Amino acid sequence: MPLIPGYEYGPLADGHAYLDDPLFWPVHLGSCLRGEAAEEAAFGADWDAAMELYRTLSADHEWPVFSVPLRSGHILYVVYRNLDGEWGVDYLVHHPSWPSAETLAVDDGHFMGPGMAWHELAGVAGQSVSRHRCRCPAAASLSHPRRRGPAR
Repeated sequence: MPLIPGYEYGPLADGHAYLDDPLFWPVHLGSCLRGEAAEEAAFGADWDAAMELYRTLSADHEWPVFSVPLRSGHILYVVYRNLDGEWGVDYLVHHPSWPSAETLAVDDGHFMGPGMAWHELAGVAGQSVSRHRCRCPAAASLSHPRRRGPAR
């Protein structure tokens, strides 16, 4: 069972095995898109199967946790918080010198940040694409620093 200093909630379980499931990404990143049509256009997933995985990820008996080490020595934790009636995804950051992890962002029907800046998101360059994608919903800004002109 993963331990997150200061995060004393729920039955945490290592969720890294889900990262190889192609249906994980439509489920995890789906909160960034509005509507099933947008999700289908982005991922082309089998939505019945994706919803079955969603039910597995949001089961109250096990809270999947993903950890992403950052170059700075910090660790980003992504926790599927499965409280009855209060489901959400918590993004926490911890450094070994800190007594407990700090909440970076929460996605539970609405986003609460501060989130991460693009240079912080880039702090895991060289790691697997799966770990990099896990952090995307924690981005504080949808505007990439290299983007020019208005968003379309």
